[in-house]
Amino acid sequence: MFFTEPTNFYEAIKPLSYFNWFVGLGVFRKPNQSNLSFLYMRLQMVIFNLINWTMVYTGLIIVMQTEDTINDGPPMARTMYRVLICANSCLVVLAPLSAWLQLKEVKRVIIQMESLDVTLQTTLGIKTNYKGIYIRLNCEVIVGVLFMFAVSIVDFLVSPSYGQSLMTVLSVSATQHQPIIAIFLLGLNFCTSLRYVKSKFRDLNNGLQELAAGQSATSCYSSEKLFVTSQNIANTIPIGGIKKVQVKSLKNDQLRSLREIRKIHWELSKLAIKINSVYGVQNLITMGLSFVMITGLLYTIYCTVMWESATIETFRNIIPSTTWAIIYAFQIVIISHSCWSTTNEAQRTGEVIYEFFIPKLQDENMQKEIQEFSVQMLQNPVRFNACGFFDMDYTYIQGVIGSVTTYLVILIQMSQLSQSSTSNPPANETGG
Repeated sequence: MFFTEPTNFYEAIKPLSYFNWFVGLGVFRKPNQSNLSFLYMRLQMVIFNLINWTMVYTGLIIVMQTEDTINDGPPMARTMYRVLICANSCLVVLAPLSAWLQLKEVKRVIIQMESLDVTLQTTLGIKTNYKGIYIRLNCEVIVGVLFMFAVSIVDFLVSPSYGQSLMTVLSVSATQHQPIIAIFLLGLNFCTSLRYVKSKFRDLNNGLQELAAGQSATSCYSSEKLFVTSQNIANTIPIGGIKKVQVKSLKNDQLRSLREIRKIHWELSKLAIKINSVYGVQNLITMGLSFVMITGLLYTIYCTVMWESATIETFRNIIPSTTWAIIYAFQIVIISHSCWSTTNEAQRTGEVIYEFFIPKLQDENMQKEIQEFSVQMLQNPVRFNACGFFDMDYTYIQGVIGSVTTYLVILIQMSQLSQSSTSNPPANETGG
């Protein structure tokens, strides 16, 4: 599997496509795939989701009924655990529906990516490392599955027994651990698209740096046709004018290459905006849910630690809350970092232009082309947000940290006031 040599972007993301299909989040039609085979895969995906939703619902009822009979731990911890299970169960149901609604637009995004790959290779000679994408996705899928199994084992060791039948165990496991795969896969789909856009912006920036260093388009991008044309023109000019013709041809080659880079940069910017639009609702739900759950889980951990009747068994119940808080926090950090790094790479194009081209630019045509390039980047900024509610970058991480801290302080103060009023009731007034 690791030694397969993919030839296009669709083949490179096969591990991700099959994983999405296997967990019921969608299926992409292969090139030249028959209608019957494609219909069979979609039918199998629908059946899987119906069975999965039934098991999650059954497991949710079992967990709720079991939690009602357990009095171990502070009331807040038990309440938050119920909220966590309900929220994750809703996520399991919403994830396939969200993925199905995105499927048509995601397919268009993949087609646009493949078209950009062809353009980059034919015009600038930049090849995409499909095998690197393929191997990386394989590793990420394996790590995600292993992590889910590890969390499942820990949960079974520290969680109460919900029953002995196989159906009960499977239903509870689906309720507790299926959300891990859903969260992981939704984030991986989005981050894979971001990594592609980032790598293409990086290739264009490297090309601009080589172009600014004084290398011709023929040496930078191996365009043999331009080199042959320059040689033919030079052969028809007297010896004294060969040097001028070569310099002029070199400038024309650089201008042509800069124009091609500008056009591809514009296409990449549109692709980034499209990706942001396709995954906007998904990111709004997952990032917003992560923020709320982190706040509640951290408060649950505080209540458990400060509980007067805490035992060793009570502290063991902190493990699931801590694990889920880490999962939600990790999702916020990874997605925010991916968005920031892609935006930063797109903005670096302007820095390259003004650092290398502007100080030594004398050609009027090049000046005009760079001016158009600058206006284009200003009019098409690359940013990622959750349906316009908030930008997804490091500023969002800072906002989450500040907001979670503020809400925790308020909740802790309210709980302390509530405890003090309960332990010291006001004395009844009596007549003299």
